[in-house]
Amino acid sequence: MVDQSVVTSNVQVMIVDDDEITRIGLKHALEKMQVISKVYEASHANGLLAQLSSTPVDLVLLDIAMPGMSGIEATRLIKQQYPQTKVLIFTYHDSEEKVSAALSAGADAYCVKNISVDKLRLAIDCVLQGAVWLDPAIARRALGFFGQSDSETAPTTTPALSSRASKRLDLTEREFDVLRLITQGKSNKEIGVVLEISPYTVKTHIRNLTQKLGVEDRTQAAVKALTESLL
Repeated sequence: MVDQSVVTSNVQVMIVDDDEITRIGLKHALEKMQVISKVYEASHANGLLAQLSSTPVDLVLLDIAMPGMSGIEATRLIKQQYPQTKVLIFTYHDSEEKVSAALSAGADAYCVKNISVDKLRLAIDCVLQGAVWLDPAIARRALGFFGQSDSETAPTTTPALSSRASKRLDLTEREFDVLRLITQGKSNKEIGVVLEISPYTVKTHIRNLTQKLGVEDRTQAAVKALTESLL
């Protein structure tokens, strides 16, 4: 669960977006958040790595479509050279393919630009605490994209893999089964039918596994499982 009280109040952020109005508005929103101590700006991703070497920051907010290097490629390079730096994609693009590419490149969060300031603050809090955050507006479609590709190739049950992964994550066998079905886009009712348990029991398993994974809800649990290859 995200605890805003433990988020440092000395966070340095870099905004990378080729639209000046977006940078101005985003900088203003960030400066209203008491946890942000310094905001830097860049109009493109070219030279970003060199800039980070001289101006290290805790968080980079990246647009995807920019002249020169794309935000997705920049994310990949940032994570290779500065793995401790968090990357939040901040863009108008909300297609499943873009979300998939960004998360695969190592992005810690994906937000669309019409997000509220409160939701943006929540996303920042999440990634600074090591969680993955996905904009609720695109979470269901994005997980459907992931789940469809997984369900076409994955067997219904994988006992050996389940045993290894559940031990590594400190999940019970049943919690692992619930997590796997969540990533396939199944509702609580559908999970209950597959596992032959009540919806109330499903909710209990979800509450337990989200606590163990350190995430807010079933969506973040699914994103973490898929992006970190936990399944």
